[in-house]
Amino acid sequence: MVFGKPEELHVESEQPQHSQLASLTDHVAVHTETFDISDAALGNDLSAKYFRNPRFIGLLVGAVVTNNAYIIPYIYAANATPEIVAEFGESIAINWIPLAYNLCYSVSLLLFGRLADIFGRRYFVIGANALAVLGCIVSGTAHSARTIVGGQVLTGLAAAVQSSFTIWLAER
Repeated sequence: MVFGKPEELHVESEQPQHSQLASLTDHVAVHTETFDISDAALGNDLSAKYFRNPRFIGLLVGAVVTNNAYIIPYIYAANATPEIVAEFGESIAINWIPLAYNLCYSVSLLLFGRLADIFGRRYFVIGANALAVLGCIVSGTAHSARTIVGGQVLTGLAAAVQSSFTIWLAER
């Protein structure tokens, strides 16, 4: 290490000059004429009735419903906490209602993504939707705060697959 006055230190920098910067910015520009993008990738080969196709409409409705269904049980249960306390009384389990959902969602997001890649996504999506319905039934018919926590566990496990559904659609 060399110590000395700042005037004595000489460091050669390799910073480009102004003319070099101008040539770099010209080089970075993307020229579309050099890429051969197929009509299928641009969507130019779609028929006029593509967006009115029942399969496309069903897929879109399914994606919207599934994407919204994973967060609604959490929102409803978290917002209904004062009513739950009034109904069942103060309990330590009340604190676990939103926490159980988030914890199970976080853990299952890591597990189910990889498992669905290995074993197939279709049955994971169907199973997750069935599990979410079961969790909502358990939470909705609960007679104690602990049962609501159990329902939130089921919906939290299902939410990981439900939230990944739109990502999987983009891969197809």
